[in-house]
Amino acid sequence: MEKNIAENKMKTYLGERYTENHLHNFLRYWMKASEGNGDDWRRENDLDCLYFDGDLRADTLMSAWTPVKWVADCLNREYGKKFHKKSADATDPHHDLKLLLEDTDAWLPPKHELVLLLQEFLELAEQRCNYILLPDRDMNPDRYRIKKNNGEELWLFDEVPATLYHIFMGDTLGKYFEDFFDAVHWVEREHLEIGFTQEPIAPLHVRPLVPGMEVGEARWLTEEREIAEALKYMIRFLKERRALLQAEDLEQMTQEIICFLQKWGLWQDVAILVNGKRYRDDAAENCENPEEYTSGLISCGEWGEERETKWVSYANPEHIFDMVYEGPLSVLLYEREYETSRSAVSDAAWEEIFRETDLLERYIQENYEVWSPEALLEGYASKTCAWDPLVFDTWEEYQETAGWEDEELQPRYQSFDTYEDYQECMDREWTVEDVMPLWEKFLDKVKDEVRTDGERLYCPEMTGYIIAEFDRIFERYGLWYELDFSWSLSCYRL
Repeated sequence: MEKNIAENKMKTYLGERYTENHLHNFLRYWMKASEGNGDDWRRENDLDCLYFDGDLRADTLMSAWTPVKWVADCLNREYGKKFHKKSADATDPHHDLKLLLEDTDAWLPPKHELVLLLQEFLELAEQRCNYILLPDRDMNPDRYRIKKNNGEELWLFDEVPATLYHIFMGDTLGKYFEDFFDAVHWVEREHLEIGFTQEPIAPLHVRPLVPGMEVGEARWLTEEREIAEALKYMIRFLKERRALLQAEDLEQMTQEIICFLQKWGLWQDVAILVNGKRYRDDAAENCENPEEYTSGLISCGEWGEERETKWVSYANPEHIFDMVYEGPLSVLLYEREYETSRSAVSDAAWEEIFRETDLLERYIQENYEVWSPEALLEGYASKTCAWDPLVFDTWEEYQETAGWEDEELQPRYQSFDTYEDYQECMDREWTVEDVMPLWEKFLDKVKDEVRTDGERLYCPEMTGYIIAEFDRIFERYGLWYELDFSWSLSCYRL
């Protein structure tokens, strides 16, 4: 089963227990994921590893538990209650998580500003935008608390500004990078540049978690105003990072679509509109207004009245990913037929056509007397002779001994790479296995003929197969598409 790279791993992990209450999702996730330990368990149960195919260098960018505790402790301070992810009560280590799960509204009033911000953050925290790949797995615990070279302990609390500041400090997180530029490269690779107030990426440009905090400062938050500011920072950061990751995904998907179209001979008279660009078969250029290309003329007005025409666009107003096309792609998607230039079809596509259809078999039956290895063996025996050039010096000498004069017979030794192979085969009765090399050569010859047998390829039996491959590309990126006009389509998020 092919992966959906835009998949919400929390939803997959919890299955039927997943809900639209994102706090409940995390509470259930923490209880379920804590049932085991060790690297193998983590690969299959930690969200960060799930988003990176089990890579143990994966990490959560922003801790979900930390703001849950900030908010819960703050709103219940007057009751003297503090919440713990793992309770000190040995009989039920999930005691506090269950309290929050079973009586959420009592501990976290749903209309309180902090709770509303927390739920908005947790919805984002489930998604891929909240997960990163570290240069070294040991950096994971050090992002929370690290020991400096002089032995002093420094608390960073997994806070993003502190991480972004200390990756440039050689005695803290900077030890995981070769130099300053390696740290900058990691920031750019992971799309963390949002955490800086301006270019260039540098420690003094790190955006603070809360207004008034020092650059790179980490602090455990207890006051309502600061917690609200921190949650707003985290929400903004994850939304912007999600947009960057989605744009990167769309760029990657565009390249996959282009490769698909090239493979099947469909990359002609096509334009892809994505990320403010227009990709064509001969160039890529900026495109500020996709509706300029997705709009078409329609007739409007009641029957019997004078009808007018106007320009409309049926594309998704978000313009996530649009395509306009003529030629073979329009025939495929709108008319549900596969027809294109034979010369435009790639070798890989031809092999799939030969495997999925009887095109090759039909061509052989229509143009050759041989249709199988067994038929080749039978025909080969009647059309070849056993002339051994080391026994008979000339063809005439062999004919004189053999007693016939058919000059069209092919000497069998010509079918072998070495004389030893020829001798070994002549000493026994031939089988189908013996002619398989000849059969493969014959098939290669016929395939070349089919590829050039006319200018156009019409193969309707491949239509469903090709469209299914096309659809799977969109599904992997969490998108589905709708046809607008006969010459356009537009995408939506699943």
